[in-house]
Amino acid sequence: MEAGNPKAKPEQIHSIEFGYQLKTKAFSILPCLYYRYKYDGFAEITKYVNDSVLLKTFTNLSKSEFMGMELIISANIGEIANLNFSANGYYTRLDASNIGYSNNKRAFSCDTKLGANFNVTKSTLLQLNCFYRSEKINAQGTTDPSFYTNIGLRQDIWKNKASLILTISDVFNTLNQFNYIDTPELWQKSTRKRDSQILYLGFTYRFGTSAKKERQELNYDDSF
Repeated sequence: MEAGNPKAKPEQIHSIEFGYQLKTKAFSILPCLYYRYKYDGFAEITKYVNDSVLLKTFTNLSKSEFMGMELIISANIGEIANLNFSANGYYTRLDASNIGYSNNKRAFSCDTKLGANFNVTKSTLLQLNCFYRSEKINAQGTTDPSFYTNIGLRQDIWKNKASLILTISDVFNTLNQFNYIDTPELWQKSTRKRDSQILYLGFTYRFGTSAKKERQELNYDDSF
């Protein structure tokens, strides 16, 4: 069963960040140090009701802390390629003593993203996106790491007035989520998985006289 919690309080966050950006014509780099303190933060928990019923609901945690560094790098390789890389490494400390769990649960996590656009020809764009999320902790357990890759191709035609688009989501079929609950009253392993390998073939036509190429990111269906 699932239920809301009308007694839940608004979460409060205090944060401080220090960042610096170095930018040239060829690349830019932006490192950022941060600290975030959160109290009454929202948390999803699963309660044991009886042998055949579990109740999933939301509650507030006493407090949580996040300390880490985020790094964003962008680089242009002439007119051939554009690369974007971001990484976020952070230390997490949770205090869930107000709901009967540990007051000092700690872990280090890291999330990374790599995006690359390759101009194969003046009218052909190849795009590659890779994502990695390391293990995460929560009040009752952990979530396993996840990794997936998307790829896309766009071919401009008719003097850039139209485009053919082909995208493939989760190329290697690795998009899934394993969640673990490990408490004195309940141990559970759950898996979230869907048909994430999706092939999309599309056609777009641009009305008007402008023939300017739009190099925005292609769209992928990679949500659960």
